[in-house]
Amino acid sequence: GANQVGSHVAAGAREFQNTLQNLSRERVAYFFALSSVGTLMLFLAFFIGIPTIALAPAKFAICFSVGSACTMSAVGALRGPLAQLNHMMAQERLLFSASYVASLLATLYCSVVMHSYLLTIVSSLLQMVALVYYQVSYFPMGAQGLRVVGQMGYHMAKPFVYGAGRSLGLIKPKSFLPL
Repeated sequence: GANQVGSHVAAGAREFQNTLQNLSRERVAYFFALSSVGTLMLFLAFFIGIPTIALAPAKFAICFSVGSACTMSAVGALRGPLAQLNHMMAQERLLFSASYVASLLATLYCSVVMHSYLLTIVSSLLQMVALVYYQVSYFPMGAQGLRVVGQMGYHMAKPFVYGAGRSLGLIKPKSFLPL
């Protein structure tokens, strides 16, 4: 319950403090470079790769795989490569880490080496699922913690989204008067 959340938060705070003490300008530069490349590749995957996936699924698969590998490597650049590998190999994350890395490699193999349309799409879907599970494994209390944070974000964003929709005329204001 609450004690688990508190211990996860305390452990995360200690890890964050240790990471800050070990940061160098070089690690921060690698982080921003890898994050920028990762963001660009994911942007290309979703805005160019998805619309053309029926014609050339390898475009999406390569952009998505390289983008997600770069974003994961960016976190590793901040932590340090050995610390990131040890973190990924921790018993509670090993299954998720191995599934994600295996699906990423399978996606690249199916798209670049085999040039298989069907296997590229299947492995890309498996990679997306593995990535979601991998990310959830990093959340305190797993899926339950993610659900709580998601609900909080939804309730925080809802007034802004509805306000923007009303100001743009996309959402009509509620009227309590019978018309």
